[in-house]
Amino acid sequence: LSRTESFSAAHRLHSEALSPEENRAIYGKCNNEWGHGHNYKVILTVVGLRHPATQMVVSIDVLRELLAPAVAELDHHHLDREPRSAGFPPIGISTAEGLAEWFWTVCSAGLHRKRLMSLAQVRLYCVEIIETECNVVRYYG
Repeated sequence: LSRTESFSAAHRLHSEALSPEENRAIYGKCNNEWGHGHNYKVILTVVGLRHPATQMVVSIDVLRELLAPAVAELDHHHLDREPRSAGFPPIGISTAEGLAEWFWTVCSAGLHRKRLMSLAQVRLYCVEIIETECNVVRYYG
């Protein structure tokens, strides 16, 4: 079962562990000091057993509720320049891979809080970040 949400954000690919030359060589135009933006899509996929009474793994509303705070935290923000709100982990270098892992961490914690992992045997399966039409990352934890 999957839920897709969209958000827009700016970022700059840059590592403090690398020299300016290394950053430019590795990240190319994405290392522009002013950053650039994307209209991202995030797809959260869970797996589990269908409940006998509802025949659903989980209500799609639950997935929307898991994604909503995370999407709101990033939407129309600069991922590298703005500190995360209380309760949200840092992103680190804002690669698509880093974003996928960040969403996994945030949504996995939400599943635990809702006790769905133990009660309904629902587990997070995949977080997919679509950065551009051609750039897609899938994270399986």
